[in-house]
Amino acid sequence: MKLYYLALVLSSLFTETFADVNIIDTVDPGSVSCDDAYLNDANSLGADRWTAAGAEIAFKLATANWALDEASDNPSRLSFSEYIANLYNARDLMVCENMGDGPCQTTMLCSDTSQPAGYLILNSFVAIHVLQNNIYSGLQDAMNEMQNKMTTFQDIFSPAAEPKSNGWLTDLLSVAQFVVGLGSAFAWNIAFKSASIAANPNTYGFLQESVNGAISLGFTVGKSHIPTASDLQNDLTTAMGLIFESWIDSQFAFLHELFSGSSDGMLTLESLMQDGLALDMTRDLDLQDMSNQAQKLIFSQMLPLAWDQSTVEIHDIPSDKMYPMILMVPDDCVTSGDNLNWVVDADKSDQMSVCYGGHTFFVGFPTFTGLSSDDNPERLRLWALPGGENDELNGSNWGGLTLEDIVISAFEGYKLNGYKNGYTATSYDGTADQASLMMEDGVRTPGFVSMPICTEGRVYTEATTYFLSKLADDISIGEDDTVYTYPCGDGGLTSDEMASFGF
Repeated sequence: MKLYYLALVLSSLFTETFADVNIIDTVDPGSVSCDDAYLNDANSLGADRWTAAGAEIAFKLATANWALDEASDNPSRLSFSEYIANLYNARDLMVCENMGDGPCQTTMLCSDTSQPAGYLILNSFVAIHVLQNNIYSGLQDAMNEMQNKMTTFQDIFSPAAEPKSNGWLTDLLSVAQFVVGLGSAFAWNIAFKSASIAANPNTYGFLQESVNGAISLGFTVGKSHIPTASDLQNDLTTAMGLIFESWIDSQFAFLHELFSGSSDGMLTLESLMQDGLALDMTRDLDLQDMSNQAQKLIFSQMLPLAWDQSTVEIHDIPSDKMYPMILMVPDDCVTSGDNLNWVVDADKSDQMSVCYGGHTFFVGFPTFTGLSSDDNPERLRLWALPGGENDELNGSNWGGLTLEDIVISAFEGYKLNGYKNGYTATSYDGTADQASLMMEDGVRTPGFVSMPICTEGRVYTEATTYFLSKLADDISIGEDDTVYTYPCGDGGLTSDEMASFGF
């Protein structure tokens, strides 16, 4: 693999030198002085400093030197980042692949290296290392906060008739697989959006492509650190700790891979450093909300699981299993009053509602007491889910998660699937559509939150089918529902419904 990378580097150098000499602008890194324009001016754009120092060709030559050394009979005992630092006579012990490495968290002066290019290259190492260290610290904080909230979380979002069951903990494995993989990549979106150069349309595409490389590597590494089902067979607090530990471990592994000197690591590192990107991207970072972002990602996945395992008594309707769903109404933001959809509980309609895209959505669970003589559901009603109200999910609690976040993610996935349920972002494999940044919308990414969506007509139909199927199977409602499609089925719309929504 080292020789493969060397071949890529040499091919790149040959192509750039003879096909388009302006790419490296013939700057000899060895002829540049720290007093030259841009180099010691931190106010200058990273791209200008990078070009002035000849840093692109310098880094290619340095990594080619590393690859040659690794392929030799007597390779250096230094790690990759130490080796590069040593090439520029910089400080010792820059072991950037270790999260706690002190020297790799401290920037250096131009005079600390033998070439200005080395000064910019090594400070780029430091910038990336500090970013990863902040992510790690944010995850540690998030883990501590979430573990302290688990009892309250269950009391609010997952009330159940006695005896309470922790059977849904096994479903946390899917959360772990999803969040540890995508969550390991998502932090780069924060870095991307924090960077002032992301607002520049001339640099956006280049920055996007570079960051997507880091996201792909982060996703791949994260997937290899998910816990097993047997790991999660415990109480919720312990299970949550294991998920976060897996996520944190994946950050260690990502950093190790990035600075390992492997082909994938060097290519990703190069993409994050080219044109001085790391110098600018990490300059404006505010990662203090990383803890909240991490909590938000996980809570958004846990809520549907918790609701699905809840049982509550509503008025005179017996306690039974909930079926969380999102009711979609064509009206533009009608959340109460005489025009409120008849299915929705009028006492809580404002708390259950989200207005989005010119339509109204109600997050809740349906109940009905049986079928009438003409096989229509009797007393069909949609109630607020435990804690699933705007007052609780208000943007301040639970990592900042809102009811609107849940609706937008679920609906946008539903829309991408041809206005049908079943779309999920869990099919994401780490590759990128270069037209968009991976996981750019975070929790609101289409399908990141998976809840069934349908109209009142579809709930009506599914309730009838569900009840008749139960009677035919002689099974009590609320038990063994794996083969039933209540409450929404595929959520497909009739032609009249499509027209009423303007889809």
